[in-house]
Parts: sequence; C-alpha cells; structure tokens
Amino acid sequence: MYNIQDMCMICFVFCLGEVLGMYDETLRKLVALRIPNRTGAIMLPLIQYWCVPGIRITSDAWGGYFGLGALGYRHLTVIHKRYQLQKSVKI
Repeated sequence: MYNIQDMCMICFVFCLGEVLGMYDETLRKLVALRIPNRTGAIMLPLIQYWCVPGIRITSDAWGGYFGLGALGYRHLTVIHKRYQLQKSVKI
C-alpha cells in the first residue's frame, strides 16, 4: 500500500490504451497503470492497493470512481463542464 497523506488521482485515455494514473502532490510521485477498461471493478481495487483510506482523492465524475467515499476516501470530483469541485456522497 502506498502510504501518503494527500493524493490527486486521475484516469485518462490515450491512443495506446487506457491508463489509471495516481499522482501524489506532496511527494511528486506518479503511478500509472495500463488497465483493460475504466470500470469500478478494475479501478477501485487498484486505488485501494495504492492509496490508504482517509486521503483526499480528486477525480473527474467518471462512473468508475463511484464508491470511493464508501471505501473511506475523501473523494472530490471535478465537473469539467462547470470547472468546480464537489464532494461525493457516501452511500
């Protein structure tokens, strides 16, 4: 497990395949993993492996990130159309 205090997490797609990227703003470390798809079933276990519960994770509003709040993360989402942050709701 990657034990850090604060992490910004993003997922992006580029022409060679899909990549899950996690960037630690404090330590300036990047973890990037090729993934077969951007579903929660693929991404959430990887996030749990690399990120300790309780840290802040910032992502876009992609559905694959749904459930991070329920896993114990402080999940903030960026809504690109509105350029603002909003807290996700724990379910």
